Amino acid sequence: MKTLLEQVEPALSFARAELLRIAEGESDSAAEWQEALAAVAAARAYLIVHRTPEYGYYEPSAALAFLAEGDAKRRHVLLSPASECVGDVEQVRVAVDTMVRNAVLELDAILGVELIEEEEIPQLRVSFDGPGRFPEAFSIGGFLEIPFDDLASRWTAITRGGRIDKAPYGLVLRLKGVRVVPESKLGLEVHTNALLDAETRLERLAEGAVSGKEGAGELRRAVAALESILGALEATERAGEPSNVCVLVQEVVKEHEARLKHAGIAVEVLCDAKMPPVHLRRDRMRSFFVNALGWAHTALPAGGSVSLLVDYDSRARQAGIVLALEGLRGPVRPGAALASMRRAVVEAHGG
Repeated sequence: MKTLLEQVEPALSFARAELLRIAEGESDSAAEWQEALAAVAAARAYLIVHRTPEYGYYEPSAALAFLAEGDAKRRHVLLSPASECVGDVEQVRVAVDTMVRNAVLELDAILGVELIEEEEIPQLRVSFDGPGRFPEAFSIGGFLEIPFDDLASRWTAITRGGRIDKAPYGLVLRLKGVRVVPESKLGLEVHTNALLDAETRLERLAEGAVSGKEGAGELRRAVAALESILGALEATERAGEPSNVCVLVQEVVKEHEARLKHAGIAVEVLCDAKMPPVHLRRDRMRSFFVNALGWAHTALPAGGSVSLLVDYDSRARQAGIVLALEGLRGPVRPGAALASMRRAVVEAHGG
């Protein structure tokens, strides 16, 4: 199972790669600034949801007032005053924003968001007026995903006992409850603070608030913040060691086979049986194959096939990997997954 830092690594690798390209003068478009900023914001939001809650009292309608800032034509928001709740306000806002942004509205459907109180329990009802649905996994900024069940578990921790109920019309988010609060990951605050620092610097750069030497310094510090988190992840990884690449790729495929099969995606692995053990960083290459299959799952929404060819050049004493997808591609950018895969192959192994 991936650690939280492994989960956000693709977004961090993407943001770092974009910023290094900008720093080296290869590009400096507004779109690339915004993409890097979005990747950093996605990583920070993901870690915020998973960090240890800092409980305090809050008034729900005030905490959720930001919901009224959405598209008034496609979102109707009614926030009635409700009794005080105990929870982590920042986490509540990030979780609610993630769920609302992931609502899929079809045709001319409208999303209704209503805060009510029933039996002294404030609850947020998110409903569809017309055809609509929530996905099984919620996208965070287009770079990361959190499965519904995982977010529901975190909601219980965030609200100190609340829960999320699926209803025929949408979702009911209870802001109070008596459920057992699951454990949270300790020590994430240092990383969320580093990402907040990087995000603040990037916002100033994207807006043109700083430039010249000052801007270059801000950019270096933003990259350093990302590299500090990636460095913390690397410190937990196994050192390079002789490994059987064929066994490694088969292990990863077996772990993800059921999910891919459910999505109508067939997986074929072609591996040179005579390949000798290859010296590699096993954790990093495992991440490579996981990201490759994850990208295939996202890129082939209508199903298809993915082929992984692993061969060995005995003269050069090098292994090679070919990834091929077949099927109707969805409107998905390989950005974060590809950045992580490049980091695994190019930076960790000199490929």
